[in-house]
Amino acid sequence: MNEMMKTIQRALYYTICFITSLLMVMACSGSDSDVKTSDEVKPVAVTFDTYLQQSQTMRTIFPSGYKTQMTLADLQASGFGVFAHHSGATTFDRTSTVPYNFMFNQLVEWDSGNSRWTYSPVKYWPNDNNPADNNGATGSQTHSYLSFFAYAPYITYQAIGVAADEGITGMTTDNTTKVGETYITYRTSKILGGGADLLWAGHSNLYKTEESGEGTTEGHVRFLFKHALSRLNITVQGVFDEMAPSGGTYDGYSDDVDANTRILIESVEIEQPVLAKESRLYLAPNPNGADVPYWVKQSNLDGSFTNTLLDSRFLYTALTDHADAESALADFEALPAGVDKQERFLFAGGGAGRFYMFPPTSEAGSLKVKIVYYTITYDPRLTLNNPKYFSIVRNEIEATSTANFDFEANKQYNFRLLLGMTTAKFKVDAVDEWGTGNTQTIDLPLNVKVSTP
Repeated sequence: MNEMMKTIQRALYYTICFITSLLMVMACSGSDSDVKTSDEVKPVAVTFDTYLQQSQTMRTIFPSGYKTQMTLADLQASGFGVFAHHSGATTFDRTSTVPYNFMFNQLVEWDSGNSRWTYSPVKYWPNDNNPADNNGATGSQTHSYLSFFAYAPYITYQAIGVAADEGITGMTTDNTTKVGETYITYRTSKILGGGADLLWAGHSNLYKTEESGEGTTEGHVRFLFKHALSRLNITVQGVFDEMAPSGGTYDGYSDDVDANTRILIESVEIEQPVLAKESRLYLAPNPNGADVPYWVKQSNLDGSFTNTLLDSRFLYTALTDHADAESALADFEALPAGVDKQERFLFAGGGAGRFYMFPPTSEAGSLKVKIVYYTITYDPRLTLNNPKYFSIVRNEIEATSTANFDFEANKQYNFRLLLGMTTAKFKVDAVDEWGTGNTQTIDLPLNVKVSTP
């Protein structure tokens, strides 16, 4: 009996295995159209990919800790914010009264474990396109457009508060009703190398079945991040007895500053174009170019750079009167080295700190720069000067370019100030020959003739 039960159990087991195998074979033999759904028909999540375009050559700063030259690694550390607009069958229009209705300041973070950008909640591409997939499905309209605009480092409206003096100081709230009125506020730092870098990227009028592939299962919205700010370096160089720095020497005179002279700077001022102190970066693209950050200046900045911003080797320091030439010489030798024939950074700070960042402007015009500097020469013979033993000449020079100029985003500028110094030279033409003048005789005293009696 027991043997019979074992036989029945074995037969039942093999029967179940046979039926299971048969079902598996039947499932595998079905056509793709029966068991698969086209990738284009499935809901496809909107995913992101980024790369960063490099620039062309103690106050509260927000966000604190972020660098003034963000790299792709910095972007991955900070994350970025995305504003997305679904405009239906029409292309993106920054004057639209519809708000950002697909994403509003959506945080996108880097998942280092899976090497991808993630966000929550996940959003899906609209399917109402024509064609709607690659299997012949059609939608009710030509395309269903999405437009994406991003910035970094990521911030929230609540995190900004009122404490920030420089950097990102504000943004619109999520009740902003128009895409063209959504912006981030940035305020310039006059600390050299200060403030936070601000990146911007945009991608307009994408749709799920576009040939560029953003809406496929393997596709991403690719952001080319640009520096939304302008960056400025100023250098200074003395040119001695030549028209250009590479001119060499002139009649045996040195091509560098004399050992008894210092050329020291009091101030440098950019008078034109007017720099921006505070500006709004609108997330919607510039009306003049879809790949250009759209800045609107709110206030002007004093473009003067004085003692606290200049490198210590250039700083003008007033001299005092001295009782003797020796003490005056010691005071002179303690002065900063000043301007010489080498091109040097005007601004203080080492390495990457020698620059100044600010929102760009679109006010093209002549470039006008003014510099105030002193030429100080030690001379022990100048005993009647005040202070004694010094020749001190103040120079206030203003130069204007002939061509129009304006600052643009994602560009670094270098202004080179050339101080033309001409030696006061002497030349003797000749020792003139004696000329012929009138001859006069004067007797001192007059001789007197004594008459004979």
